[in-house]
Amino acid sequence: MGILAPITGRLFDKIGGKPFAVLGMLLIVVSSLFLSCLDTQSISLTISFLFSMLMTGNALILTPLTTSAMNALPLSLIPHGSAMNSATRQLFAAIGTAIFVSLMGTKASLEQGFQFTYQAIAGLASLGFFLALSLPRKH
Repeated sequence: MGILAPITGRLFDKIGGKPFAVLGMLLIVVSSLFLSCLDTQSISLTISFLFSMLMTGNALILTPLTTSAMNALPLSLIPHGSAMNSATRQLFAAIGTAIFVSLMGTKASLEQGFQFTYQAIAGLASLGFFLALSLPRKH
């Protein structure tokens, strides 16, 4: 994420946040689907590549979409928007972790739990992908 942040920042100024959101969500969907197919015999390099792909998708959506959201606010509301952004990220990180760990525990084996959880992530990311398609082209 640290490597992509300056690049996405520069490109965001030129093309807006929608292309990053669409590509990022697509990467999350695809990598999550592939991660849901892994088993205990999977090669470490494959797991590392797929997880890197997932994190690249995260990097492509987080900074550009946060910037888009802040740019949509009037100057007087930016401090409140920033505070709400921080609070909701913390809240949903905690809730998301609890939900996905619970999903993992619903299956008989840890392997099945991971597979089911990544399928759920892919499903949620698919919704995010379609929402990203509805974003305005550029602010």
